[in-house]
Amino acid sequence: MLENFGCVPAVAGKAGHIPLAVIVASPTRIFEEFSIDWDVCRADIRCISWVLDSTTDTDVIFSTVRFAADMIWYPETVEALSPHILADHFLNCMLGGRVVAGKSEHASSIGMVLASVLSIHLSVEPGNQVLWNLCIRIHNHIKWTPSSDPTFLLVTAILRFVAYAPARSGNWPSITLELYNSIPHHLPATHQLWLSRIMLQTIWRWNYAQGPTIALNPFVIGSIRLAFSAGNGQTLALLKTNCFLTMAISLGLQVDIRDLYAPNDTCVVSGPFFFLSKSAHGGD
Repeated sequence: MLENFGCVPAVAGKAGHIPLAVIVASPTRIFEEFSIDWDVCRADIRCISWVLDSTTDTDVIFSTVRFAADMIWYPETVEALSPHILADHFLNCMLGGRVVAGKSEHASSIGMVLASVLSIHLSVEPGNQVLWNLCIRIHNHIKWTPSSDPTFLLVTAILRFVAYAPARSGNWPSITLELYNSIPHHLPATHQLWLSRIMLQTIWRWNYAQGPTIALNPFVIGSIRLAFSAGNGQTLALLKTNCFLTMAISLGLQVDIRDLYAPNDTCVVSGPFFFLSKSAHGGD
């Protein structure tokens, strides 16, 4: 990606080294560690961060965020990308709480990255007031309204879902109904994985804030069903894992934040909640 923009020397000189964040483990892990090429992650983030910080070219920004929307954002690396800059780009596509004509596709791609990055930032730093000020800004400037573009409608709903601060009472917000109503019956596989990761991360964060005694909201169940009803092969296995983890966490399961990233060889068996990891159990 750096080579495509012809900016390898400039990026390498300006951005420098991106350190990995130290994430403190808490509950016992349910999945084995799996190998991640952190050098590749650093290079991708360095490029994305540089482009979003330095260019005003709409086409370059659009290409960058489309690439970033398909990435998996880990707690160890996400701090290198600012959700505030992403929010600025997203809100530049809005006017009066609604998307500017002709910018729906652009706004959707930026919004997907913003939701992913903000979700992990909030999970790692739930007490960060600056992040919560950004969440308030998102709620104040984004209105959930029926749209002719189903992707933008979904992105709007998931952003409001991520930016919601759960009360300790355990009451579920009407925003879950917004999310339920915004999910198309057919989503591309990449969008399904994106949505499943964000729902899983957000429910994990709400569970952490409210305590392990949350009743599973019926609209969240419906959203999971709609979002994860398609897919095949490895994609389907990951969707099932994320789906079951989301429901289990909603019902009180406590897991380490790293277990929100299941290995690719993990599969879920229907019936009572339990997970089989091929790497952990030596086979199918």
